[in-house]
Amino acid sequence: MKNQMTSMYLKYLIVFTVAMRVCISEGNCPKKFWHKEEHTACLEKSPKLMESMFVSENDKNAIVNMHNAYRSSVKPPACNMFKMYWDNELAYIAQKWADNCEYKHDESSRRSIPLKYSVGQNIAAGFPNWENVIYAWHSEGKNYKFGDKRMKNSGHYTQIVWSTSLLIGCGASRCSFIGMLYVCNYAPAGNTYGQDPYRRCRTQRPLNDCGNSPCYNFGTLNRLDCSCHCLNYHQIHGPRCMINCSYSDPIFPCRLRTHDSCKYTNVRPTCPWLCEECNGGFLSRRTNLVLLCAAHILRIITYSDYH
Repeated sequence: MKNQMTSMYLKYLIVFTVAMRVCISEGNCPKKFWHKEEHTACLEKSPKLMESMFVSENDKNAIVNMHNAYRSSVKPPACNMFKMYWDNELAYIAQKWADNCEYKHDESSRRSIPLKYSVGQNIAAGFPNWENVIYAWHSEGKNYKFGDKRMKNSGHYTQIVWSTSLLIGCGASRCSFIGMLYVCNYAPAGNTYGQDPYRRCRTQRPLNDCGNSPCYNFGTLNRLDCSCHCLNYHQIHGPRCMINCSYSDPIFPCRLRTHDSCKYTNVRPTCPWLCEECNGGFLSRRTNLVLLCAAHILRIITYSDYH
């Protein structure tokens, strides 16, 4: 009898440990990201991670200052270039991706900020410091011709000088097999296909300074009074174009779309419930599924032990 109780206890303990491990992984990131399927903010550190190289205050200032210096001296000159500011939330997600130790971009849907904006990204590896990284990104400008919408071999440069990307946050890690890995996230995202990075001007103008207050959900920031012109959707409201989750998704076009269509950034503000921008659930779909499986396994164990 004692051996039977011990065996049953061990079975319960194994199932409970697996379920709790998944649940605890949800707690490794801010609650706002829990319901977003496999968001970068919720990633665990890679076994290949040797050291998280958090960005110092001096490096933060250097990163922002270099970006603004490049943005203020683009050729041809820009009419609508905004001053860039550091953002801790973007930096948190960038550090999470750097700690993942994969030299590639994460999926844009997994680094977006719920209810706010899509996030652009520049990455680099092997450089000794941030100054060299940003210089290398900017040097891609030699491959770019203003008006060429293809942005061939110049995506790092165009993201740096994308006029409406006025927030930046970065992270870095030392990884085995890669060395130093650098990640910078930008919001609202740049490099929109078919668009120029800024509006061309005849003469150089100073950077437009609207502080660290961008428009959300593809709203247009007015450089003169820093107001936002929002998309004409019934669920978008307020001075910064926030999504109002008290509204359900419109029948058309959202009923005709699947969750896979949410990888296209313009779908997110149109169908926020479909794209998991609005979610009343406490845990992610992944965790709910694991808990359901755990409950089912426990029922099987209980049945087998007593029959």
